[in-house]
Amino acid sequence: MFFKYLPSAPRPVTVYKAPGITVDVSSSGLHQVVLSRLDHRGSGTLRCEVLSDHTFEKDAKDANLTVVDPPSHGPTITGVRERYKIGDLLLVNCSAGHSHPATLLSWAINGERASHETVVQYPGHRDKEGCTASWSGLQMVLTHAHFRNGVLRLMCRASIPRVYASSAHVDIPDPDHRQPYPPPLEGASTGAAP
Repeated sequence: MFFKYLPSAPRPVTVYKAPGITVDVSSSGLHQVVLSRLDHRGSGTLRCEVLSDHTFEKDAKDANLTVVDPPSHGPTITGVRERYKIGDLLLVNCSAGHSHPATLLSWAINGERASHETVVQYPGHRDKEGCTASWSGLQMVLTHAHFRNGVLRLMCRASIPRVYASSAHVDIPDPDHRQPYPPPLEGASTGAAP
């Protein structure tokens, strides 16, 4: 129980402490209860009970409430070196701040989902409120096939289904990539004698 309204009492509103729930007393009364600053601990089945003073009849309704704490930051990609060459081992990490439920992290390489062989899922760090920080790694040996038009694009997507989505990306240039020479302009002189 976190709220009681008794119209016949000298002070009709009574608020009780409940983890994850704060009642906005100035906006709450006979017809509504307004909750503010909720966190995931307020999730669960809420019940509203109405009792009649005279006939002692009771009616109740239940409803489920799910409170999501989105991550405090991220996603953030770290560990990218300034320069790579073909054959180097790429080791990068992605992190998202504490959230409840834990944020899901996924990787894309040049717009395509990374294979399970290249992704490392690390155990998350849980804080005292029960929220979890998420970590994931990507590791692979670089080949020419990883670079498209001279660039390898990595993307980390952080999500909580139906509630939160954000992404970060980094571009890594191919050190061996050479821009192709443009074709000569039509009608331009090639330097040959007429």
